[in-house]
Amino acid sequence: MRPFVRAPLLVGLLALLGGPAFSAVELQFGDLAKFSDFGETVRERERNEAVLRAHIQALAQRLPSGQSLSIEIKDVNLAGEMEPVGGRYMERLRVLRQVSMPRIDLEFRLSQGGQVIRQGASTLRNMSYLDGRLPSQLKGEALQHERFLLDEWFEKDVLKP
Repeated sequence: MRPFVRAPLLVGLLALLGGPAFSAVELQFGDLAKFSDFGETVRERERNEAVLRAHIQALAQRLPSGQSLSIEIKDVNLAGEMEPVGGRYMERLRVLRQVSMPRIDLEFRLSQGGQVIRQGASTLRNMSYLDGRLPSQLKGEALQHERFLLDEWFEKDVLKP
């Protein structure tokens, strides 16, 4: 197993065990096979879902006590495009270019005590994702650009006063 997959799988396992830190978020994904670009194989799509699920669960730990967050990920277009690199087995590699920016479409509802505080639909994208603004803790991590989109959205739309 690759090292970058271990942490999200561990966080996902802890979530399944029902730890109190994860009770504040309900997360649903649409049909992964119909997403714009979420991986080419079932295995890639499941891995990408696990990475985003773990990241969102970690973000939800920052919610004030008593608040709950419901999110539905409607579509994802990963940063870059898959391109053939040639060779005997026609391997493919994800190539990052300015024109292939990351995008996440989601709907959310933030509640407290059964009352909806904030809700909406958001299209998260970063047209300048190659400008080097990533926080150091995300650099080199799986889905770093998509996780950065979620970080910015969470700060601006969920935690805002």
